[in-house]
Amino acid sequence: MVEEIVKDQKFTYGLELQKLVVDELSNCIGCNECMRVCPVSKSTDLTIALLNEALTNEDEPKGIVKEFALNCCQCGRCVPVCPPGVRRDLMVLYTKSKIKSYPSSYSAYVRLKQPDPPAAARAIYALKKKTMKKALGRLNDVIDTDDLGEAELLFYPGCYIFNEVCHKTVAIMEYLGEDFEIMGGYTKCCGWPQYLQGRLEMADVFLERLWKCISKINPKRIITTCAECYAALRKIKAVYNADFIPLTTTEYFLQNVDRLPIVKFTDKKIGFHDSCHISRKYREDETPRKLLEHFGGYHELDNNKSNTKCCFYYNFENDPENHNHRKERIQEVKDVADVMVSDCITCYEVFKDKMGDEGLEVFDFNEMVFHCIQLEEKKKTEGEN
Repeated sequence: MVEEIVKDQKFTYGLELQKLVVDELSNCIGCNECMRVCPVSKSTDLTIALLNEALTNEDEPKGIVKEFALNCCQCGRCVPVCPPGVRRDLMVLYTKSKIKSYPSSYSAYVRLKQPDPPAAARAIYALKKKTMKKALGRLNDVIDTDDLGEAELLFYPGCYIFNEVCHKTVAIMEYLGEDFEIMGGYTKCCGWPQYLQGRLEMADVFLERLWKCISKINPKRIITTCAECYAALRKIKAVYNADFIPLTTTEYFLQNVDRLPIVKFTDKKIGFHDSCHISRKYREDETPRKLLEHFGGYHELDNNKSNTKCCFYYNFENDPENHNHRKERIQEVKDVADVMVSDCITCYEVFKDKMGDEGLEVFDFNEMVFHCIQLEEKKKTEGEN
């Protein structure tokens, strides 16, 4: 991702993208390679010239340009194929930031996840927390709270604190004897999904708010299950010259692999799904593969590493072809394996929940490590008896 600070001005996503657009427009050679590999729905009349023109036009994008921008899921597949390395993904994001009227699927996402939600949205969120109180258990004490102490390790699930996978992450850290704090909830959103929507000012507020919360805890390491939260943490580290180390949970597990009772997870063949942010944009694709070797190995999908296929979450279901793209990805797994493993909780939720009727088991690394810990504890109990 672009990590430059705009000199002599307070950082904002808008300023960063404006600077990038100026540089990238002059580098574009109009070869159309980016459009050839772009997987989202688009008009056959859409051209690079139209997209470039929209970047310099102050008006809200319209017609086929606007529809394309809304369908863009920011997968970044367009970037590796560009001969001069133009960031077409971020150029389209800048176009998206000029949109003033969003479709309902976009607006629904930020209804509860905005810096200052209306009273009705706050009431809905309060009901959600009340409804999930029993399932959340001890996590109730940390949701949206500012009452956190200093800790060397911070677990930051963000909005995904409501997913049961987070309980497993906490259990694993406790198994390792870590001294840690947990920070999550909608008011502690990282702002990256809003950024991917083109709502840059909203994302700015969340970024600064998150940094202030992190500063109070003063962690040396921050781990997260979410690829988008990971991207935001990296951005904070760059913008504020923060001294913490952002880690995916997969990186954290690999660093502690000798202290974890990892064994072969299943006799079924595992197919690994690379996430767009971690594997393509940050090129951190070897860590999950090294960890999977400890679980008994894995099988590569045809489209892997920087050539991975997206889960299509971040066009917020605006593209009617999303379901078909996901079915193709699932079939790609079934061609070589029996189960899918992902190191991004967004991808995990998409394939597990939205595509559950496709008959494919989907696992997250947190589930796998937690399962191994349970097996060890079971053996100890049986041995004592």
